Amino acid sequence: MRVLSWNILHGGGGRREAILAAIAAIDPDLVTLQEVRRSEGRDPLLEGLADLGLGEQVLSPLGDARSNGVLIASRWPLSAEPLRPAGPGADPASPVYLMKARLSWPGRATDPAPGEGDGGGQGEEEGGAELLNLVAVRFPQKQAQIAPFEALLALPPAWRAELSLLIGDFNCGIPLFDSQTRTFPCTAWFQRLLAQGWVDAWRRRHPQEREYSWFSASRGNGFRYDHALASPPLDARIRSVRYAQELRAAGLSDHAGLVVELG
Repeated sequence: MRVLSWNILHGGGGRREAILAAIAAIDPDLVTLQEVRRSEGRDPLLEGLADLGLGEQVLSPLGDARSNGVLIASRWPLSAEPLRPAGPGADPASPVYLMKARLSWPGRATDPAPGEGDGGGQGEEEGGAELLNLVAVRFPQKQAQIAPFEALLALPPAWRAELSLLIGDFNCGIPLFDSQTRTFPCTAWFQRLLAQGWVDAWRRRHPQEREYSWFSASRGNGFRYDHALASPPLDARIRSVRYAQELRAAGLSDHAGLVVELG
């Protein structure tokens, strides 16, 4: 399975056809898009994704036409709902930054390797299909990040023993490792996710590299805002992770895409 995560910048606007063409070129099986906006009546972005075979779609609740949301589009059946912070201070009317999904996908197309058994593995259904837990992420800025981080930290521990993926624009990272600056407002919360056992899939495969998915237009400094945090069982199934810098270089968004190949 090929997964694409991409912040398309303010809904895509007049770039939508080019955005769809770029997605078609990557040919993903599962897409999470950030900063998707609601269209009145016919929605060319959602229809275009359906034409690419990504017809199973869930869009986060949105306010007005300028509200940014999170879209999940898949080739295979999924169920999804907003993941909101819990607790007495939670505001049910606050913007949705996280969409939690459960996806049924064909899984391995080949026989298991020696020692892996013949089925019944973590997340496996009858008939060979497998279940993937997913949270599609679009984080706000600065201290507003704390509430969605707390919601991710409160995910059931069982998720880390299953096939699970947190993916999207975290707007955060580790200073000087994921940025050319000395601070991220909420890096401690990001590092708490890693301490729980979530694996930074790109960093695990590129431990010493510096690559950035977004650059400041005013200062020109780079940030690796976009992440794929995998459970250990899912990380073992990842074949490759790359940033699709060509999407940003072509002017289709201010973010690069993030492409994860699963086996």
